[in-house]
Amino acid sequence: MFIFLIICLMVPMMSYAASTDTFVCEKLDDSQVATIASAYMFGQKFDMGNSLSAIAWQESLAGKWKIRLGRNASFGVYHINIKTAMKRLHKKDTHFMRGIVAQHLVDNDNLSAKLAVEELKYWKKVRHSNWHKVWASYNNGYHYTKQAKQYALNIAAIIKKIKKCQPVQAYVKVIKSTRYAEL
Repeated sequence: MFIFLIICLMVPMMSYAASTDTFVCEKLDDSQVATIASAYMFGQKFDMGNSLSAIAWQESLAGKWKIRLGRNASFGVYHINIKTAMKRLHKKDTHFMRGIVAQHLVDNDNLSAKLAVEELKYWKKVRHSNWHKVWASYNNGYHYTKQAKQYALNIAAIIKKIKKCQPVQAYVKVIKSTRYAEL
């Protein structure tokens, strides 16, 4: 019975994972538009706006699914690997602390974005600014596999679509004008 329950819970996640590369601008809801635009603005400070916004879509459908459980559990808009988050935040790796950090990643999109940028910076240095390898490594670390290469191709395709997505571009302009008005 327990195994049946696990299988029933995993089937929707598998179909979700297979659908993440399908970015359709016209089907974005307001929350997704805001998440993608915010990801772009956060990442822009580090010349990573396009990458961060595409990763937000690929990993969580722009904030719709912020939790992935399993052997490589990850959390937040950018699905930060929990073990990586623990190390980057200098937290002792206990079950209790993993729960706390996971909750923070789910609740705090800025924390998730900060850790995603740190991860991208790390891989940008390791991969000598080869963005396809940077994206592949964001997904699969040092293992440059067929899956990781496909992930990088998906990110590149999503970036092209986001650049043409009027609602996202309009939201970015609003954020920029609001920030300049505050200065």
